[in-house]
Amino acid sequence: PPIRSKRRDVSSALAAVVTRCCAKDPKDRFHTAAQVAEALRAAMPVRILPVRHLKKPVVLAAAGAVVVVALALALLARRPGAERAVGPEGPAADTTRSAAPMLAVLPFKVPGTPGVTMDGPSIAQLLANKIGEGFQVATVDMNRLLGRWTAERRDVDALLDSNAAFAYSLGANQLAVGHSFVVGRQVRLAVDVYDTQSLTRLGQREQTGDQDSLFPIVDQLAASVATMFCRQPEFNPENLCFDIPARPADSLSLDFEAPAGWVAPPERPSFYVLVSRAGTLADVRIKRVPDLPAIREGAMSVVSGARYVPARKAGQPVEAWATVEVALSRMAAGAVEVAAGCDNAQGSVANAGRRCYDSRPLPRAAPSVPVPPMCTGSVTAATILVRVSAGGGVVGTPTVVRPSSCAAFTQIATAFAQDVGFSPARKGAAAVEAWTQILVRPLQ
Repeated sequence: PPIRSKRRDVSSALAAVVTRCCAKDPKDRFHTAAQVAEALRAAMPVRILPVRHLKKPVVLAAAGAVVVVALALALLARRPGAERAVGPEGPAADTTRSAAPMLAVLPFKVPGTPGVTMDGPSIAQLLANKIGEGFQVATVDMNRLLGRWTAERRDVDALLDSNAAFAYSLGANQLAVGHSFVVGRQVRLAVDVYDTQSLTRLGQREQTGDQDSLFPIVDQLAASVATMFCRQPEFNPENLCFDIPARPADSLSLDFEAPAGWVAPPERPSFYVLVSRAGTLADVRIKRVPDLPAIREGAMSVVSGARYVPARKAGQPVEAWATVEVALSRMAAGAVEVAAGCDNAQGSVANAGRRCYDSRPLPRAAPSVPVPPMCTGSVTAATILVRVSAGGGVVGTPTVVRPSSCAAFTQIATAFAQDVGFSPARKGAAAVEAWTQILVRPLQ
C-alpha cells in the first residue's frame, strides 16, 4: 500500500520516491543510483554523497532502491502520532494537491551568446507573473522557488524526473521547462509543460520576436501556455477557452426511492461534462455525489442522457467542459411499483420516478467504433436508443436519437449497437427489460 495511506505525516515528495522505487515494472523504477540520490536530495533535507565518488553504479542503484524500501518499512513501522517527518518544506510540507492547475516555472536555459543580456530566472519570473496575474493559472511563488533553486544549487540541465520531483515538492501539478534561442537580434522562447507525477508532456509552446521586445513576447507566450489547460474541468482563464460556457438544454433532476432513515445531502450531485461542438456528451466525470448507489447510478444516467448546448468562442461552437448539477426528489419507499409507459421507448428513457427500473442498463465495454474512410473532418458521436433484455442482450432494432455529423458513421454505430453487451437494468433485486440510450463515439 502507499506509505501515506498509513502515515499521513510522510511528505508527498518522499512518498513519490518510495513508490517509484517499489514499482512492479522495472522500466518504471529509477535506473541509476544518481537518479535515486537526486530524487532523495529534492525530497529530504539530508546530505547524500555525490555519486561521482562511488564505484559500481549499477550495484549501487539496486542498493539505493533497497535503502529506500527499508526507509519505507521503517516509516510504516513507526507508530501513528510519532514526531512528524520533516519534508522538503519542514513540518508543514504539502500533503494534498488539487486537481486544478498549479504550475511551477523553472529558470529558462539561456545561451551564452555575446551581447545577449537575458537572464533565465528573470524570464521565468516574468512568465510566471503573467500566467498567474493575467490568466488566473495558479503558479508556485517565484521567490520561494528561486530560493530553493539557489540553495540546492540546481541545474536547468538536470534530468526531467529530478526537476519534476523538485516542482512536486513545491505543490505543483505541472512543470514548465523553458529554453531561449537567439539568432542575430531575434529571440525565440520555447516552453514544454509536463505533469509532475506521470512526466507526460502536456504540450509545447513557443514565441519569436526581437530581443528589444521581450515583454510582448513573454505576454504572448503566457497566453499560449494558459490555453494548454482548456481541457481541465472548470478552467477558463480570461475567456481564453470560451466566451459562453456549455450548459444542459433542460434542467436535470432525479426522482429516487430513498432507504429508510436516509438524510438528504446538503449539496446536489454534480458532474464535470465535456460537451462537443455539436452539443453531444464527449466525456463525464464525477465531481461530487452522495455515497448511495441509487443516486450515483441514477444521476449519472440523467447526465449521460441529457441534451446540451455547446460552449461558444467568438460566436463559434467549441468543445469545452461544464459543471452540471442534478436536483434530487425523494420518493416514499414502495409508493410506486410499475406504471404505464415502461414499454414506450421515449418515455422509458427518462424513467420518471424510477418506475421502470432503479438502475439503467449499462454497456459492458466503452461503445466506440472506427471512423469509416468516407467520413472527413471532425466526426461527432451518435446517440442510439436500444432495448435491453433482462439477460443483457439487445431486443429489436436500435433507433437513432441524434445522428453523427457523418451519415456513414451513424450507420456503423447503429449496427454496432445491435451487438453491444449490457449489464441489464435492475428493479429491486431483479433484472428487468428496459430502454436506454448509448453514445457511440468515433475512434479517430
